This record gives sequence, C-alpha cells and structure tokens, in this order.
Amino acid sequence: MKKSIIIAVAAVTLVVSAAGCAQPRYNNGYYNRGYNNNGWNYAAAAVGGAIIGGIVGAVINNNQPQYAPAPVYVTQPVYVYPQACQTIRIPQYDQFGRLVQYIQTCAN
Repeated sequence: MKKSIIIAVAAVTLVVSAAGCAQPRYNNGYYNRGYNNNGWNYAAAAVGGAIIGGIVGAVINNNQPQYAPAPVYVTQPVYVYPQACQTIRIPQYDQFGRLVQYIQTCAN
C-alpha cells in the first residue's frame, strides 16, 4: 500500500513537472524564443518538483510507525515443590542373617 502511494505521488510530480516545462510552438515548429525561454522554465520545474517531493516525503515519513523499546525480561523466582515420596521397604538383618525388621524410606 505504501509503495503504491509513493509511486503515484512520484508519477503526479513528474507529470506536473513535465507540464511546467512544456513550451508553446509556433506553426513552423520552432520554439518560442522571445518569451522566458532561456532555461528558467526547466529550472523552475526542477525546483518546484524538488520542493513538492520534499513536502510529500516529509508527510509520508512522519506517518511511520513508532517502534516500542525492546522487552525487558525479568527472571521470576523458581518455586520448588516437594515431590511425592515413593516409599520402599528395606529389610534389616541381624548378624546371623535373620530378618529383623523393614525400614521405610524414600526412593527418589
């Protein structure tokens, strides 16, 4: 969308500039050499086109989106939840190899 607007404005500026440079001709095909035909028409058209182009460019440039600053990442504290304990039974033996008791403890 933006490129098509810029192209359209450039085309209109060129057409207006070309219309300003147009010189009347006589029937014999020679340019009108007596009325302001010493190159000032071209200079006026070029300066006018530059001024109009500058104004249009400034208007287009002011409508640019303003970008937000980079996001700031904040580290959040890590909460460690106690895990569920999977209990296992470990057998305890005496010095003669007989089972005395079982001890329950967490496996993880």
